[in-house]
Amino acid sequence: WKCATTLSLKTKKATSQTYVADNYHDLIDHPVEMADFKVIEFYANQIPHQMTLTGLNTAVTERLKSDLIAICEHHLNFFGDIVPFDNYLFLTLVRSKGYGGLEHKKSTSLICSREDLPVKGVTSISSEYTKFLALCSHEYFHAWWIKTIKPSNFHEFDYDQENYTEQLWIFEGFTSYYDELSLLRTKILTAEQYLILFSQNVTKIQRCNGRYKQSIAESSFDAWTKFYKQDENAVNSIVSYYSKGALLAFVLDIEIRRATNDTKTLDDIVRYIWDNFRENGLE
Repeated sequence: WKCATTLSLKTKKATSQTYVADNYHDLIDHPVEMADFKVIEFYANQIPHQMTLTGLNTAVTERLKSDLIAICEHHLNFFGDIVPFDNYLFLTLVRSKGYGGLEHKKSTSLICSREDLPVKGVTSISSEYTKFLALCSHEYFHAWWIKTIKPSNFHEFDYDQENYTEQLWIFEGFTSYYDELSLLRTKILTAEQYLILFSQNVTKIQRCNGRYKQSIAESSFDAWTKFYKQDENAVNSIVSYYSKGALLAFVLDIEIRRATNDTKTLDDIVRYIWDNFRENGLE
């Protein structure tokens, strides 16, 4: 077995490695993978990155590497010179079926299906591979937008109880807007392919009657008790702060462009927040 983590390496011997964390919070924010995994290594803007693939798969790693470089360099260039990590790790568990991700300080833990990965002999981009790249983009964007700049009450977590905020629509919704938009900007997707994805998101929201019952601020605050505890009536009672937050980000982007004759965009707002609020967070 091999070991992959972004914890600080203290000692490395032929048969063992020792890692250290500054405190408990630091420890749990650096997941560890120990397995016989594939490793993809690359540099984005001269910063070392890795992706591990744990589980049987036939992924074309060179294509995955090329697309990840494009996505990572887009986000690095988007936020500018101050980078919240000196290396980054995509820990990926490959299963027969599965999808999801969780952001961490210098890494992300991902789950994907085998069919989500690029395969030999296929040069087009499938909807499954698009979804996986958007997931990678989403979690990587979070290194700036929730792991560094975050709601003010997220700067000091209480691990004994839930931590509430009405701002998840900003941090998850805006990230959801940019995760697919970055695939367009890097030319991984064509404009037509991107618009198909965007229209699917709009359709999903329009078909959700819960949008009449719950605001996205309420959806954010009630994430613990409603969004992550959905039942058969959820579509009629709640709305996703991911999907509707992304749609609101799009509307804000269009309105800013219209009001400024295309001299300003939502990009400028996000960068302004990054430049001015990353130390203390948003109230």
